[in-house]
Amino acid sequence: GKGRKTAPENAPDFATELIGVCAVLDYLERLNLASMPEQPSLRERAAQLVAALAAAQHASGGWPWCAGPAQDSGESSARALWALCAARARGLHVPAGGIEAAVSVVQEALRRSPGHALEESAMYLHALAVAGAADFGVANRLHRARNEMNTAALAYTTLALTALNSGPMAAETATLLSARHVAGQGWRDEKKRGWHRDPAELTALAL
Repeated sequence: GKGRKTAPENAPDFATELIGVCAVLDYLERLNLASMPEQPSLRERAAQLVAALAAAQHASGGWPWCAGPAQDSGESSARALWALCAARARGLHVPAGGIEAAVSVVQEALRRSPGHALEESAMYLHALAVAGAADFGVANRLHRARNEMNTAALAYTTLALTALNSGPMAAETATLLSARHVAGQGWRDEKKRGWHRDPAELTALAL
């Protein structure tokens, strides 16, 4: 209706949409369908989202949980870093300084993450892995803790290990992840945080 806001308004929403748009662009490229008429509009939307994320980035290099003068959020910054790296991989212009600053913020968030916070640690590791700045020691620690992980942590760890070209380790976490799939329902998990409460988003992450 009139006045209803449907567009993303904060960094996590911008980042989530950008990740989705880049995934569609990647899918089209893999199928040799990059010349489809929808492709230019998708790239234009991705460029708009990159600009929105750049404008929302704090001078510190991080992003807040919500719009406004809030403190940096490790989770928001990791999601935004992932999104910008995905856009860069699709050939879109992304300010290099923004990614470098975000890497520092996410590295600090990972250093401060408690040992038992496996989902957050895996989320941070994955963002750093796609940015080419991951610590394999952390990846190895998370891999050893795979049997203690919730579904989101397993998914992020699998993605991170894949980005690190650690195929056998990624295969082990992927096997555990696949075992949690419920036919007709996808992936569901009671032990999840706010980022992954929606079963559809959790399933998309696991896929």
